[in-house]
Amino acid sequence: MKLPKLKLRRPKRTRILRRPKIGSFDKIRSFKIGSIHNLGYRILGDAPSKYFPLSNMVRASLKVAHLRLSHIIYISSMIFFMLIGMLATAIIAFPLTFTLSLLGILPNIWFLYAIGATLGAGAIVLFVFLYYPRSISGGMKTALDKNIVYITNYMSILAGAGVTTESIFTSLAKRGEIYKVQESAKSIVRDIEILGKDIIEAVDDECTNTPSKKFTKLLRGLNGITRTGGNLQRYLTEAASRQMDTRRRELSKLVTQLNLAAEAYVILGIAFPVILTTLLSMMGVFGGEVIAGLNPIQIMTLMTYVFFPLAAIAVLLLIDGMTSSW
Repeated sequence: MKLPKLKLRRPKRTRILRRPKIGSFDKIRSFKIGSIHNLGYRILGDAPSKYFPLSNMVRASLKVAHLRLSHIIYISSMIFFMLIGMLATAIIAFPLTFTLSLLGILPNIWFLYAIGATLGAGAIVLFVFLYYPRSISGGMKTALDKNIVYITNYMSILAGAGVTTESIFTSLAKRGEIYKVQESAKSIVRDIEILGKDIIEAVDDECTNTPSKKFTKLLRGLNGITRTGGNLQRYLTEAASRQMDTRRRELSKLVTQLNLAAEAYVILGIAFPVILTTLLSMMGVFGGEVIAGLNPIQIMTLMTYVFFPLAAIAVLLLIDGMTSSW
């Protein structure tokens, strides 16, 4: 009995995906990023980042701010919106200054005012884009410095329960939002799980990217304990104790500064207005000018509605600046 012949099917050819070039990889990735920065990159490409003199500074500031965005895309977006701002300002400024020149309000060199306004608008947009990552990193630094005691205690509790260093940062990446350390922990976990780095190398990289010196010091000590095989829980417990002592000293210094600010507020906001009002009232009886052609009544009005409110606002801003990090 003959066996039936089996027909062997040829396997289908698999399509080989070519690896994109380095220059086109960011371009492909940019279409997946749902942000306003895509528009500028699609139009200008990566040419602005090649000729922009502060490309390395922008790249470093984006890394410190933990903004998941390529500096190539960011610089292209910055230049694009700078050009848009300059164009919009020029469309408004040139007709407006020309009209004011015809009315005699501006001199014949009205076009210089228009050019200055156009360049000023571009400079403002450029400054905003350059300052934005620094403002983000500044806020992160303030939050980390404020919560460093709680971060260290949290890590100490996990280390005391026998949790490994990698698991500690994994836990911080999931629940570290309350301590504002989630982005730093995510960077460490990403370097370990995706880039294949070990815990020591990942923590070393984060030491160069975190904006907080206190958190950097904690991470470097953590790496030292990991290298030498020391007692992690003991190190974190002692670090938390030192951080608490430092925080007590800083709070004591803050109380002293607030006392000085309160005295300045009493002098500028209460004592000085009463004394000045009394003196000006007595001088107003005799009449005449006091300074700069102003009589006592005019000076009193100026002090009441301009100087005293500005002095009070200045003291309040000073107090807010002292307490903003607490």
